[in-house]
Amino acid sequence: MTNYAERRVRERRPAALEDHVPVDVRIVDGAPQISQDDQRVLLLHGITFALEFWQLVAVLDGLGPVRCIVSANETNATFRFHQVRDGERWNRPDLDGYRLDKMVVIDLAPAGPPGEPSP
Repeated sequence: MTNYAERRVRERRPAALEDHVPVDVRIVDGAPQISQDDQRVLLLHGITFALEFWQLVAVLDGLGPVRCIVSANETNATFRFHQVRDGERWNRPDLDGYRLDKMVVIDLAPAGPPGEPSP
């Protein structure tokens, strides 16, 4: 696998938040069920993780903006990330189109010089 392909595999692998956050996941008719309140808890943990994640990767040389995508629904919650690249989107821009998912998209970028916008 090339560096490019390896990087893409790492970026695309979602982390299952319910495996790391103490929420009640019930099994109903063989399928997991997560309450609305626990979905909110998972989203908040995902947002916090995105900010902590940024603290770790922001110090890497040459890293551009990073997009973190946190989503939750009645069966699971995931955290995904990728480096923002021109012409690439890993989610639909219209977040209202995700009818069954609650979703938060966080774009994080290195700080530019004082008084100038970030890249």
